[in-house]
Amino acid sequence: MPANTRDLIKRRKGVQNTKKITHTMELISTAKLKKIADQLLASQPYSFALVQLVRQLLGAGVTLELAKEPAQTQKVALLVISSNRGLCGAYNSKLVEVAKDFIHKHQEQGINVQTHVVGKKAISMLSYRQIKIDHPIVDIDDKTPFSVYRKMAQNFMEKFYQGELHKVHVAYTSFLSIGRQELRIEQLLPLELSQEKSHEESEFLFEPSAHAVLSSIAPLAVQVNLYRMFMEAQASEQAYRMRAMKNATDNASAMIKELTRQYNRARQTKITMELLDLLGGAEAL
Repeated sequence: MPANTRDLIKRRKGVQNTKKITHTMELISTAKLKKIADQLLASQPYSFALVQLVRQLLGAGVTLELAKEPAQTQKVALLVISSNRGLCGAYNSKLVEVAKDFIHKHQEQGINVQTHVVGKKAISMLSYRQIKIDHPIVDIDDKTPFSVYRKMAQNFMEKFYQGELHKVHVAYTSFLSIGRQELRIEQLLPLELSQEKSHEESEFLFEPSAHAVLSSIAPLAVQVNLYRMFMEAQASEQAYRMRAMKNATDNASAMIKELTRQYNRARQTKITMELLDLLGGAEAL
């Protein structure tokens, strides 16, 4: 067998093996996405309703320490939620660019930005861009329990109470659908007022008081809201990876088809040359 056809067969076999890997990874990402998306859809109504209730109470004039706007913003925390693993397209690179712009913009205004970065990929990319990472976090994945997110939210709230942080923002990829994800930087603290302010009396009766109820549910709203952001980021990561692996599988299929065509053409050329050699030899005899 000529060297050319041997090389084509070797290359085609290598691409076929790669295709098996990418297709398997696509199936795994699809299964993980469905699991995370089911959890997200189950928790979103509760999360949105709780946060909206807190915002409505704040909009009605109820005061709360967690919603207190600082007189001067000098210390800001940015939590960046990325992934520990790659092969998910531009998921991490887009997020890092948004986080980098946020950090530089605030630093130019003389605001100190404390960076909390989740995921090995963003940690590596931001470090390469010479951005200081104050709190790298690599032990969070889709199996992390709610208690870990609750502890993280509690830590942010304690620093906010003590004045160590004036604002807390979260950079993550919001999951809107399997085919649509959106980069966001959302304010976690202080709690924001409802944009739909109403001057009508609330239809709820609070016991012992609206302030007491708000003081009780506001910390829970922060915890649940942070948990939702992590779930959306993890669902977005799997959606990005699923698409990246599907594109890789499709490209591998196209490459296999082209290599097969080249092999058949080379084989046909070899057979033709052998026939010409036989005919030439016969005529010589």
